[in-house]
Amino acid sequence: MNAKTHGTKATPIEIVVDGTAADQVSLVIHNQGVIPPDILGQIFEPFRRGRTDGQGLGLGLYIVREIALAHGGDVTVESTPGIGMRFAVRLPRRAVSASPAEA
Repeated sequence: MNAKTHGTKATPIEIVVDGTAADQVSLVIHNQGVIPPDILGQIFEPFRRGRTDGQGLGLGLYIVREIALAHGGDVTVESTPGIGMRFAVRLPRRAVSASPAEA
């Protein structure tokens, strides 16, 4: 939903799933929107929203990152005027072992 809301209506949203790496699977979402530099470093924090239009709680990207981290993966974002924004979720192919304290 974020890609649609924060992109441009005249350009498509590109979604690429790549499973060719032996150790990870990645999901990349790209659109022609741009995240303002003053909020780029905060978008994965809870209750942060790119717009103040009253839509959503600002938890979506936080939850995505927390799920990725819990599985030993990560989420990154790039935002460049003229190129757009690109979110990449990377997850390992192997399950992350629970530490003895969590088992």
